Amino acid sequence: MTGGRELEPGKRAATTTEPTTRPEELQAAVEHLAALVHEAWAAQRHRSGWQYGPVRDDRERTTPALVPYAELSESERDLDRVAVRATLDGLDKLGYRLEREARTGTADERAAIIAQIDRSIERGLPLPAYDLTKRWLAAHPNDADLKLRNARALRRCGAPQRALAVLEELRDRPDGDGERRGLLAAVNKELFSRSFHRAEPRAVEFLRRAQRLYREVFDESNGVKYWHGINAATLAFAAEETEAAREIAARVWDACEAEQPDARDYWWLATRAEAALVLGRFELAASLYKEALNAAGERIGDVASTRHNALMLLEAYGPGLPERRAIEEALRPPAVVVFAGLPLDPDGAVASRFPAALERPVREALAARLEHLRAGFAFSSAAPGSEILFVEAMLDRPTNVVDVVLPWPREQFMETHVRSAGLEWQQRFAKLLGSDDLSPRVHHVVSASLGVGIDNPIYERFASQLLSGLARIHAETLGTEVTPLVVSDGRPGERDGADEISAIEKSWKSIGIELADDNVIDLRSFTQRRVHNAALANRPARGTEPGRRGSGVKAILFADVEDYSKIPEGSLPAFIEYFIGGIASRLGLRPYRPDNLRRVGDGLLMVFSSVRDAGLYALELVEWLALHSQPGADGETHWSRLGLPRAMSMRVALHAGPVFECVDPLTHAPAFEGAHINYAARIEPVTPANHVFASEAFAALASSWPEPCDEFTCEYVGRTTLAKKAGEYPLYHLRRRA
Repeated sequence: MTGGRELEPGKRAATTTEPTTRPEELQAAVEHLAALVHEAWAAQRHRSGWQYGPVRDDRERTTPALVPYAELSESERDLDRVAVRATLDGLDKLGYRLEREARTGTADERAAIIAQIDRSIERGLPLPAYDLTKRWLAAHPNDADLKLRNARALRRCGAPQRALAVLEELRDRPDGDGERRGLLAAVNKELFSRSFHRAEPRAVEFLRRAQRLYREVFDESNGVKYWHGINAATLAFAAEETEAAREIAARVWDACEAEQPDARDYWWLATRAEAALVLGRFELAASLYKEALNAAGERIGDVASTRHNALMLLEAYGPGLPERRAIEEALRPPAVVVFAGLPLDPDGAVASRFPAALERPVREALAARLEHLRAGFAFSSAAPGSEILFVEAMLDRPTNVVDVVLPWPREQFMETHVRSAGLEWQQRFAKLLGSDDLSPRVHHVVSASLGVGIDNPIYERFASQLLSGLARIHAETLGTEVTPLVVSDGRPGERDGADEISAIEKSWKSIGIELADDNVIDLRSFTQRRVHNAALANRPARGTEPGRRGSGVKAILFADVEDYSKIPEGSLPAFIEYFIGGIASRLGLRPYRPDNLRRVGDGLLMVFSSVRDAGLYALELVEWLALHSQPGADGETHWSRLGLPRAMSMRVALHAGPVFECVDPLTHAPAFEGAHINYAARIEPVTPANHVFASEAFAALASSWPEPCDEFTCEYVGRTTLAKKAGEYPLYHLRRRA
């Protein structure tokens, strides 16, 4: 049966009853409430096993009404409006009066949000800080303090151009305390640092603007705001204005000496250290940097900012500076550790690689190694054995952040990897990753299978790739490298290729993460027994046996033409010949061709073997469209001369993940299918026209697999609600590198 929901069980037919007269503002709320009613109804349907289908089928449990409220017909939306109005009428008849509370968020709520944002930025977690600012500003778009924090988080995320755009919105607001100009200076300093050729006029302009703004705010405060003064001194030194730099640094030193705050104040110590470095007092600088680092506590993000300035000064001094190593060591950031380790052996194993008796010495060895590495951030899975031991050891440290990547959802991972280890390991797993009764101790849990729950080894390999990629993204925000750590039964080169740890080591090595002896905890050092059991040695390793036939990790591009429905039908031949034909011609001229391409109307689906190829083609596609949408001397564009709209644009989405290759029985053509194909399609509708948005998985693999992509960068956009109620996920904006 086709049609809307008037025949749905539990739904009443729409009536023509006029709504009760009520305040205009409350009338306007009816539409929002109607959408909430529809969402609640749809959620209940999903829980009952219903799915979207073009026709209503009670036996198959499909209905065309399981779409977002905005995609319903007017008659279907009226069903929900009538329900809302009837509820409001009933409240009126019962004598209740509805009024909207005149508030935009309490002062306590705002203060708590600000404290959480500042703490996240200090701890080197700019991504969640940005998400918090974005969420608050959606409801309070005129909150200038939160906009400043939004820009600060964007800068720390590695998106200085977007931070610049946010600060531009605040240009006309008073800036008596100089915070906006100080942050604007920081963004320009970041843009200067990112320039490949710092002698170019554009790079010099960034440097000069940052230097001027810092000096301006410092002078206006009569030297009180010494943190702006030290930045002005550092940039003057980088510009080879040594005399001016040391004059400002001397003023900064005197201002710090006059203040004498708590001796454990991080910025006071760090500023004095930087001033000493500008003044050429190298031993004092190294000593003060060590003091600052000891006082930093969880302020890992602030330490990264201090280290950035110190490296800029060291670069200006040149490679021959004898004290360089001592200063670099004093500011060595906490390690970003990516971990792999053997699982616990099952009870009754004929020969053990990791018997339960080794748990205590392995735990102690992990704690010692993490202390030696000064680990601050970690990325791992969470199987019983060395992985859970590693996560526990990380969380026992005073400053720690752990992200866990699982091949499939937590509940399913519990069944496939945890339950067989016994009740104690189940409880430890739940304590770390959370449960219905417990909040997770880890910072973030990522499911490689998007919650679909496919038990396939390819997802374990994909999870390993995500681990190293996410670790590299975070290391880049801190200006450091990824440190690998392994618990295994042999040192590098001593294990055969069938071992899962060996396979992970090889994938790490291919992207420049080298595993030295110091980064291996060898289980053989805890026991005299060596493993010679042939059956055990040859057993398939977790995550290394072949996956389904035709499965593999691919990059997925999904693109859709903006306003395609508005193209007159008479112009469709020109659209096919020149627009689609132009895309085909560009593909033919480029080395990065897709493994598979499908077109449905204005939509394009391309599957690539390489994330690099997919990213480069996506950027070329939007650049080509933008170029041909520019008007010529006659005022016409390339497209309008062909009878098409003046500007043609596309929304382009990128994702990466396991897909399954097959032959379409209808067309007999090769095709790729799977949940990750659908996920890419859900990103496209929320992508701005002529831009490229990418998933977290694509960004992670672009930083590490099969090799880092130097031609483009992925800037964090924030957690975004995807189309068709696919959920809220982190997205990135793909841009060419400067």
